[in-house]
Amino acid sequence: MKQPACRGKAECDVYCSAESHFQECLDFARAAGLVSPEEAKNMQATGGKGPGGCRGKECENYCDNESHLEACLEFSVQTGMMTAREARVFQKTKGRGPGGCKGELDCSDFCKDFGHNKACLEFDHEIGGISDAEWENLVSSNQGLVKNLLAPHASLDCVKNVLGEKKTRNTLAGQNWLVKSEVDAIETCLFVGPGGCRNPVECSNYCADPAHTEECDKFSAD
Repeated sequence: MKQPACRGKAECDVYCSAESHFQECLDFARAAGLVSPEEAKNMQATGGKGPGGCRGKECENYCDNESHLEACLEFSVQTGMMTAREARVFQKTKGRGPGGCKGELDCSDFCKDFGHNKACLEFDHEIGGISDAEWENLVSSNQGLVKNLLAPHASLDCVKNVLGEKKTRNTLAGQNWLVKSEVDAIETCLFVGPGGCRNPVECSNYCADPAHTEECDKFSAD
């Protein structure tokens, strides 16, 4: 298969955006495995034209205009580039994620920051990524978490070992919410019994020793 008469991505983007070169470029891309059979089928069906008749790089500029949002989403659903649910979410959020981030890389960087964890979870719930039941459980478990972390019998050193110092600090400040797996992971840190026991079995064995009776009685009284 003969390569289109262009060199490099930038030059070929311009060359293949021309309607007269569409079939030549599509045939080459298909033969070279640059597009999947499904993508090639969609491109053939649309004649290489995007929403509003745009071509190539024109489509980025066209769809960056908010007045064209509905047309671009409708086109994406019709051509299988996006599901109906994804289109509804995109329309609702105007293509922006938590904190106004835009694009997968930008939003990934935003949500990697522990201080943005709560905002990212709230956004995920808003767009249906977290069910109402899961959200209620998440809110409930986090509401009492700070209180538990500051309780006399909790071990912040233990929590820091599990979560790391920065995430622990942000959690205590109410900026970071923990998901269920993280709450479960620090559960043993939230209780330290007499003699440093961590669970009912350890504490029962420790307090069964008469030498620890006074200490255990005092702990129970507190």
